[in-house]
Amino acid sequence: MDLLKVLQLIADYFSKIDWLAALAIGYLFARWKFKFESIHKRRLEVIEEAYSKLKLASMAFQSLTSPRQEAVDPNEEEKKKERDLVEKVNDMLTYLNTKRLFFSSEELKNIDAITEKLKTIWNDYRCERETENDPSSQKGRARRYKDIWDSTSKEIPDLILSLEKVFKKALGLNKH
Repeated sequence: MDLLKVLQLIADYFSKIDWLAALAIGYLFARWKFKFESIHKRRLEVIEEAYSKLKLASMAFQSLTSPRQEAVDPNEEEKKKERDLVEKVNDMLTYLNTKRLFFSSEELKNIDAITEKLKTIWNDYRCERETENDPSSQKGRARRYKDIWDSTSKEIPDLILSLEKVFKKALGLNKH
């Protein structure tokens, strides 16, 4: 067999292997791309839902602790707002805890800061409500309620804004 023919057979062999390798690599890449896009799409949905639940819980806190209570029966209105708040916060906490896998460490740090702050505010609020009729606890009550209002109207929105920035960065929506 002449050398030229051997070289041609070798070249044909390698071109077939290159074609098969390219096909296999293309298949693996397409499969990886599909998985990545599916996971990324699901992560976007989780981030969107988490953000929505955080905002709804924050708004319910603000509604409950707002200094302006204009209801005909303030106690009944307040109880309704408390039930609404508890429902929204429990829904939010359940969602966030079951979807932790989808969040980065930085996102989880921000989420945990928000949820811990919400729990602290709720405990402070409940303590104030339980001691409302105790004459010994009246001193400083207005200031304590103002502190609770400041937490719900300023601190929580600031924490959510920090998380929003982290989410935008993760989604590629941050401005350079």
